Amino acid sequence: MEYMEEKNKYIKKAIFKTIAFFDIFDYPLTVFEIKKYLNIKISILEILNVINNNKKIKSLNGFYFLDNRKKIVKNRLDRYNYSNQKLKIAKQIVKIYQFLPWIKMIAIGNSIGSNNLKNKSDIDFFIITQKNKIWITRFFCAGIAKFLKIRPIEQNKKDKICLSFYVGENNLDLQQFMIKKSWKIDKYFTYWFANLVPIYDVNNFYKKLIKNNLWIFNCFPNWKPIMSNIKYNNKKIILFYSSIINILFGKLNNISKKIQLKIMPKILNNKNNKNIIINNNTLKLHINDKRLEVIEKHNQYFSKIIS
Repeated sequence: MEYMEEKNKYIKKAIFKTIAFFDIFDYPLTVFEIKKYLNIKISILEILNVINNNKKIKSLNGFYFLDNRKKIVKNRLDRYNYSNQKLKIAKQIVKIYQFLPWIKMIAIGNSIGSNNLKNKSDIDFFIITQKNKIWITRFFCAGIAKFLKIRPIEQNKKDKICLSFYVGENNLDLQQFMIKKSWKIDKYFTYWFANLVPIYDVNNFYKKLIKNNLWIFNCFPNWKPIMSNIKYNNKKIILFYSSIINILFGKLNNISKKIQLKIMPKILNNKNNKNIIINNNTLKLHINDKRLEVIEKHNQYFSKIIS
């Protein structure tokens, strides 16, 4: 009896923490999403038993949210439409990027919660490259984006492509990028990883990424990889042109590195900014990393609503 009471308290706390985190982003959850993001193995019935008998959790149209937060249901429905439109734009860009032979995978990676992009937000690409080709890949990706005028600027980010995170295929354990390398601390990063939406994949590379990040199942034991929206590189004509591009430019990785380091904004060369990583295996160019701010906000918010 005592064990069951303690278990129910733990489940209740875990559910509140999860709903509270997504509430920060005005994102109500379905019961299936609550299950996906919980850090314990649990059934739908156990979750419903808690949320349907708690006055602080409300529901509307299948979405669950905290009391007095009914308005965020409309926000989520609106953002679904925005996200769907941005996904179409991203896939159009991928049709060009697939000619670059050094790209192994592209995923959309700036949404906390699937389909949670705001109307004015940009589209954040996470790109995995061939080993020792990270600089030449960024050179072409950024160059193409600039030519097409789809790189975000401070005055206009809507529907632009943000190219700020690349890793080489030999550097796939993303746990290294966590704050203090602990999912209990860096909740934001675990949710970011869980919500990566792969839109381009060469030879099932997304599966390889998951295999190198099995820690995600310790964070979310009910989570399953997102397998939809993936475009595979299997067209012979694309492989033909990719081979030509590789022959012509494949050996220019070091030269492109020197060029980019020379023209890179000084703010990205700030060695005191630990959020920025620049080396031959990783290009993580996030100037304003708000993870600690979000984590602190979540902790304070949760303490307030649970009291």
